[in-house]
Amino acid sequence: MKFRVTLTEEERGLRQKMVSAGKGAARRLLHARIVLQADASAAGLQDPDDTLATALGVRLSTVHRVRQRVVDESCAAALQPRQPRKRPDTITITGAVAQQRMALACGAPPRGHGRWTIRWLAAQRVDGGYVPRVSWDTIRQALKKTTASCGR
Repeated sequence: MKFRVTLTEEERGLRQKMVSAGKGAARRLLHARIVLQADASAAGLQDPDDTLATALGVRLSTVHRVRQRVVDESCAAALQPRQPRKRPDTITITGAVAQQRMALACGAPPRGHGRWTIRWLAAQRVDGGYVPRVSWDTIRQALKKTTASCGR
């Protein structure tokens, strides 16, 4: 047990009141039960993680994550869902970069290969300094939308 949860009287009272009322989001109530049962103070239950997980019908990793959030952040933070990470901005290939991409795709392939692959084209766009970062799928979609032909 790496993360030792110790609640104050006030924290324990708030969690017990929340659990006994039974009102609120199911996830919040479940995490409150985990926190109460994992409490290592004198008034706490001090259940081991595997017993706690079995009793509450959750995975051991859930108990571990709740304990960790209580210790690292706070008891209140452990009851709130985490905000999802912000997705990176999408990169759209247009204008001069699109023309250079088509010229590269229609040009001679790398030495020893019969044709360009989408991943090589993506790497060339980044290595050439045309875009800061680009996924191969962005290149694939841009090539798919192109009406120009390489003349082959």
